[in-house]
This record gives sequence, structure tokens and C-alpha cells, in this order.
Amino acid sequence: MKKNCFTLILSLICVSAIAQPAITDSSFNFNVRSTYFVSNGYVNPNPVPPGSNVIWDFSGLTAATEDSVVFSLKTDASDFAAYFPGANEIISEYTFNKNYQIIERHNIKNRNEYVQLGGGYQSNGNFYKYTPARKLMKFPFVFNTTFSDTIRTRVTYDGYGTLILPVGTFTNVYRTHSYDSMNAFSKIHSYNWFDADRRLLTIYDNGTFKDATFYGMPAQSTGVHAISKSLSFNIYPNPGNGNFTLNTPAANGRYVILNAVGQIVESRELEQESTNITLSLKGVYVLTLFAEGQFLTRKIVVE
Repeated sequence: MKKNCFTLILSLICVSAIAQPAITDSSFNFNVRSTYFVSNGYVNPNPVPPGSNVIWDFSGLTAATEDSVVFSLKTDASDFAAYFPGANEIISEYTFNKNYQIIERHNIKNRNEYVQLGGGYQSNGNFYKYTPARKLMKFPFVFNTTFSDTIRTRVTYDGYGTLILPVGTFTNVYRTHSYDSMNAFSKIHSYNWFDADRRLLTIYDNGTFKDATFYGMPAQSTGVHAISKSLSFNIYPNPGNGNFTLNTPAANGRYVILNAVGQIVESRELEQESTNITLSLKGVYVLTLFAEGQFLTRKIVVE
């Protein structure tokens, strides 16, 4: 009887170990249009346990600063496309804490791998290339396996489970652990959590200091998302003819408007509680308001 019980328990453990899904090109979307916040100096004795069916609770993270908006560009919308002719994905990051500069990252995603070719800075026109390309993910990536490249030495798929963040609870979440020994000045360990739709959380750890970045929900074609229900704004008339009034609860913060292809059409600091906005072309836009360590996103329609 004891032998049978032991055999049953061992079988269950083995099934659990191999039951975690592999990461494939269709289940991986590392960068989706999203707004994220940085919580610096995050310290926890064991913030990133590996394993299957783990519950990672980061509900206590706080937004230290509004940092960036991340969105996708069409390849023909980039000033640097000619330098990366093989790229089939461009991720553009609008960074608030670095003089509001826009950084582009040119990638290739196919059925076998996800690699970064390089990128550029729209503020000064400079660009950089990785030779060879930086390998960010391989497909399929099986649970508890590792791949390596010449830039980021080792990447391991070592966790799967549920992630709890201030913006919500996410199930069926993958966790990868990257170890970079190439650069003595870099943050050596990085951990990334993501599901099939978006990147959710990143933690960097150089041995003495940790910082965490958690990501907001991607902008939806309908509806609203906020990191806190206490933030609100009104924009009217919506739909409208292109002339809108934005009313906010306070005269501080910033708003960013993206068009349907992910280009920034307007970005402005709030100077008063009521702001006039003019959009000359018909279409659907997404407005994100940043204020008091919170954000709120809403769709705008110009008819």
C-alpha cells in the first residue's frame, strides 16, 4: 500500500512538472501598447521564487514615477526602418523621465525566435545595431529549459502560475530569468512575467539593489482602464468633430494622444483643469492621462 501511494505521488509530481505549457510564438507578446510605472528600491527576501503553479504577490508595489508609454509602430512609420530591413516589428517607447525622448527597438519575430536587431533615438537621429542580433526568446521554449546567446548569456523559463499586481490578478503567467555576465556594470539578473497578451512585470537585481517595473493594461478599442479608481477625467463631445475639451480633477500631470497606428500626435503638460484639444484628421485615437502616480486611458473618436 505504501509503495502504491509513493508511486501515485511521484506520478502526480511528474505530471505537474511537465504540465506547464511551452512558450510559443503565438503565446508570446513581450511588448504591447501599455503604460508602465517604476517602483525603485523594491526589496523582498524572496520576490521571485521559481516553480510551477506559483502565486507571485506584488500587490503592494507602488508607482514611484510615471515612466513611459510603449506602443507598436508600422515599419513604414519609422525613420530608422532602412537600417533594419529585416525587422517585422518596431516597438516605440515614449520615455517621460529622459527628456520625453522616443526610443525605437527593431525586432524580428518568427516561429523559431524573437530577436532584437537594434534601435534608434528620434531625439537625435542616432541608431545602434546588435551584431549578432540579441536573442530575446526562442520558440518553443519548454518549462525548466535554458537558451544562451552572445549578449545575454542565459535565459531560463523557470516559473508558471498566477501574478498579483496593483492593476489586477493574472493567471497562466510565464516567468523567465535572464542572467547577464557580459557587462560588469549592468543589472545582472532580470526576471520577466508575461502572458499571451502582454508583458506584466520586470524585476532587475544586481545583488544589492532591486527595482521593479509593473505594466498597465494595453489600450483597448473600447472601455477605460485606470491604475486607481480615484483618477478620473472627462473629454467631450466624444465622438466629436475634432474639437474636444478635457476636464481633469487637478491642473498637474500630462496627457498623451496616440493615433490608430501608434504614433504620438500630441503630448502636453496640464496647466489648468480644462484643456482644449484639436485633432484635425478623422479616426480613432487613444488618450492617456498621467497624474498623481496614476493613469487612465480612454478612446477618442473624430467623425
